[in-house]
Amino acid sequence: MPWVTAYRALGRFVLESRHPAIWRQDTRSSVLNSITRSPTNGREVSVHGLRRAVVGVALLLCLVFGVAGVASATQEYSSARKLGRGFSNLGLGVLALPREVYHTSHASGPFMGATWGVVRGVGFTAARELVGVWEIVTVPFQMPRGWKPLIDPEFPWQGFAVEER
Repeated sequence: MPWVTAYRALGRFVLESRHPAIWRQDTRSSVLNSITRSPTNGREVSVHGLRRAVVGVALLLCLVFGVAGVASATQEYSSARKLGRGFSNLGLGVLALPREVYHTSHASGPFMGATWGVVRGVGFTAARELVGVWEIVTVPFQMPRGWKPLIDPEFPWQGFAVEER
């Protein structure tokens, strides 16, 4: 199992670095030393195994996200767009707060914007963050059909202008 080899190589690397937290003399660190200092099946573990595992995981991630980005030219929405939408909703979902304050202030006045707009903004922020997590988790599946967005506007930075709404 290559991941076991990589894990043991990482443990050996950390132990050889003489980090004070690992080399203190208590029962826990001596157990850690005895486990990680033992050779694996009679052979020494090298850092090359760890390097191979990291490169393998990186190539696998590139393959997965590369295939997810392949879509036909006629298709408006794709799994790659859904993934980008999910990460943007998760990272920038807080933009719903000032957007709702702005729209509520524009429609009902500054007092309503400072009170009800903030409440609406917090609610829309939570909803956008949850939709972002949902879209990241369900990126391999066409939910909803055709990779369409669950929330409108599609991206958090859209919808600030009154005419966009």
